[in-house]
Amino acid sequence: MIFHLAREDNAWPPSEFLRGWGAEVAPIFRTGRFHELGEQTELPSGTYLFSDIEMSTPLQIEMLSQVWTQLEAHGGSRLLNDPLKVKARYALLRTLYDEGINCFRSFHMDELPADLHFPVFVRVENDHQGSRTPLLEDWAQLDRWLIKAALGGAEPPKLLVTEFFDTRGADGLYRKFGAFKVGDRIIARLVHFGKEWMVKSPDLIFPEGVEEERRYMEDNPYEDQIRRAFELARVDYGRMDFAVKDGRIAVWEINTNPIITHPKDRYQPAHLPAQERFAQRMVDALKAIDTPGPIARVPVRLSLGVGKRASLR
Repeated sequence: MIFHLAREDNAWPPSEFLRGWGAEVAPIFRTGRFHELGEQTELPSGTYLFSDIEMSTPLQIEMLSQVWTQLEAHGGSRLLNDPLKVKARYALLRTLYDEGINCFRSFHMDELPADLHFPVFVRVENDHQGSRTPLLEDWAQLDRWLIKAALGGAEPPKLLVTEFFDTRGADGLYRKFGAFKVGDRIIARLVHFGKEWMVKSPDLIFPEGVEEERRYMEDNPYEDQIRRAFELARVDYGRMDFAVKDGRIAVWEINTNPIITHPKDRYQPAHLPAQERFAQRMVDALKAIDTPGPIARVPVRLSLGVGKRASLR
């Protein structure tokens, strides 16, 4: 069985896949909400997908790490996305820059350097809603926006100021690529095209773009680079959103609780063949991480008084 653990308000992302293309794995896939763990004195052994790590509070991370530790100590389970090791967005972007994968920087408000490269944009560190600002061209625009955000109730420690990296292609279009990691497998997911610098959904659908997406999903040409970025992020299950410039990826974020697919009727007919092939790869990948056989009962005790995992070992 595969047990997917998610925040109470964000347990839905796998559901459309499991009701549609992924129906084959629905019988072995169960989603549980974080708060339900507090009611348990034991958990079944199996494969555990710890998700929403980048959106979780420090206390949630501590509680999840206790669950991880006790499942790990008992044995017989496969655990993905160690809550204490997965890098949230700020740490991820800083690491990717330091490792030479990304060529742009991200900063908290209290560490903005004098040599900040404009334009920049601002987003919230622990959500997946994209930029909260247009491109800000200088210090004056950035200061005005940050003052406005503070007066509007934004929490300054959660804001990230990120340098803009222009990834437009020769055709003037921006592309957002997606790729999944499921256990050891890297699965090319999508290419979305747009005329604006922030691409959240497929704004443009045209024959050449459909073919480009198909080739990307079939050939998976950036697999080695994607795998390296996932390894640095310490993510075993999730989706990476990135761009490509001169053959090199630039990573925007990793979502540890991504939507897998939408219902079939949400896709244009031209997209369906590639979507169906991706869905089958996801089915195969999920079956590969499943923990079959007898299910053991693992005693679990959670405590607010327990310190960091290092003190439990």
